Amino acid sequence: MKPCKDITPNIPVNVNIAKDQNEYQTLYAHRVPGPYGAMCFAVELSDKEIRQLKKSKRLFINVLTFNNPMQPLYITPYPKEAEQIVVSYYKETTKNDN
Repeated sequence: MKPCKDITPNIPVNVNIAKDQNEYQTLYAHRVPGPYGAMCFAVELSDKEIRQLKKSKRLFINVLTFNNPMQPLYITPYPKEAEQIVVSYYKETTKNDN
């Protein structure tokens, strides 16, 4: 699994996370301004990972919380769904500015 250098045609990358941290891969993401800290990124699966996913139908997720509360995650294989979520947080941020 590797981070994608693009997300979708409608979600541009606007932040590179861990760019200068050699122990991590750079994560190309889109950060939505506002109080929610909403962020979207994409990863590409290798053929081997796709075969395993088809076999097990499970995706295992490990998150470092650094002993802080767990943050909500939304995982989807649908680009349009990811775009709708990003747009909804932009709308929410704009609504809160008024």
